Amino acid sequence: MPLEGICDHLGATFKQGKVETLTKESATLAGGDVVPFDYCVVATGGSYGAGAIWTARPDELTAAARKAGFEAEHEALEGCSNVVVAGAGLVGCEIAGEIKAAYPDKNVTLIGNELCPSITRAQAARRAKALEKLGVVVKEGAGRITTEPADGKITTDKGTTVDCDKLYAATGFRFDPAFAKDL
Repeated sequence: MPLEGICDHLGATFKQGKVETLTKESATLAGGDVVPFDYCVVATGGSYGAGAIWTARPDELTAAARKAGFEAEHEALEGCSNVVVAGAGLVGCEIAGEIKAAYPDKNVTLIGNELCPSITRAQAARRAKALEKLGVVVKEGAGRITTEPADGKITTDKGTTVDCDKLYAATGFRFDPAFAKDL
């Protein structure tokens, strides 16, 4: 259901935009709209690593603009042969698996210190088996990636070198406190 439909059902108004100023009674959006309120929930958001697929840019504040961003990322991915996902947690495993399932002819490598450290070792082993069945190369314990791809390769801090045309960083969620610092 579109957000507008949910808001109509609740008798609310949906507004999407960046909050520039927040007072005790209102929020001022980037376009100048002032939104009065009795209560305000501040959800500052965040991002995963440096990946374009996780972080909406300032020009992607509408659903249509965000969709266009995903489509551009899709086009960029189509032109790659070797994809590396840095970070072997649950998100990294999901991204590596989804890319390999959608593009079975691409070389997809997942690099991380430990595969899915937030779940049991038995569950992580099942994830590893599923990824390997898809054809994802899992390099557990290969070190951290500290640079961007250069000359079609990426190197970890432990000296492991992997072919890489496209890098996705799934190295953990980072809260975005920039807006909250002014509260």
